[in-house]
Amino acid sequence: MTEDQQVIDDTKHFPGYNFIYTDYPRLNQDIAEMIREGKIHPADEIHNALINLYMAVDSDYFVGSLGSSWARLVLAMSYGKYNCMQPHSVLGTRWESKWEFGVCTAKSFNAAVAHHTCTKHKAHRV
Repeated sequence: MTEDQQVIDDTKHFPGYNFIYTDYPRLNQDIAEMIREGKIHPADEIHNALINLYMAVDSDYFVGSLGSSWARLVLAMSYGKYNCMQPHSVLGTRWESKWEFGVCTAKSFNAAVAHHTCTKHKAHRV
């Protein structure tokens, strides 16, 4: 899941992997502003977001930013669904809340969740 069309375009450079994504405009602009201007429809936007969320939760491997609430939501929902998180890579070096709580480095995050990461393919998860 990405809001950047260039990321989608770059997947062609990795033929050994199967990337799944929605066919939806990725304009790299402020979503709220695009809705106000009528460039995108709010219902379409939320439907696409939820489809992306569910696809990410069921992915075999997830790459996300530690500073992204969305990425943390994907991992939490994966844990809730499968009682473990899918294998993942976290980008960035730390997560800091803008309200100055919940500070966490990538190293401490990875150490904390290591024993919660699925060791088998999701098809084998129950």
